[in-house]
Amino acid sequence: MSGGGDGQARTGGEPGRPAATGVRGVAAEPPATPTQSQKQQPAQKQQPAQRQQPVQKQPVSMVWPYQGGILKPFGWAYSKTLADWRFHQGIDIAGNEGDEVVAAMAGRVESVDDSFIYGVRVVLEHQSGLKTVYVGCKEVLVRAGDSVRASQPIGSIGSGAFECLDPDHLHFEVLTGQGHVDPVRFLP
Repeated sequence: MSGGGDGQARTGGEPGRPAATGVRGVAAEPPATPTQSQKQQPAQKQQPAQRQQPVQKQPVSMVWPYQGGILKPFGWAYSKTLADWRFHQGIDIAGNEGDEVVAAMAGRVESVDDSFIYGVRVVLEHQSGLKTVYVGCKEVLVRAGDSVRASQPIGSIGSGAFECLDPDHLHFEVLTGQGHVDPVRFLP
């Protein structure tokens, strides 16, 4: 521990000079002194504050993009293909090649792309600020810019791209402004 070594928390103050401490070593703020203009203002009768109703956020709920068991959960998981542990940013839902995949909630198709690593990937943006990602699709029924409704078919399960040692599945991700979150939080 750096500082005076006396075990008390030190905040503020000038370098080399201990800060004033209050109860249990917490730095005490000096009392506020009114400015000259505040002293000259006549006391006004304060109006009672109006109580505002708290904003009720509607919980976000989704439908399962495919009705299958979870093959691999969100979080740290072992990759058979790479033979090591990696952070899995979504869930893998076990399925069969060619089975229908649906939009988890209403939104707009942000992109549809194909890569060696992911196979065909569909990204949907939603009004709630969320994005859903569907990876490993075989056939895609939507294009970038399309509007989709919840439960609308958007494609089908492929045979897997990069994780070829795993059985057929749909890799499903949910993103917020802070990054990936566990999709199970939003599914019934």
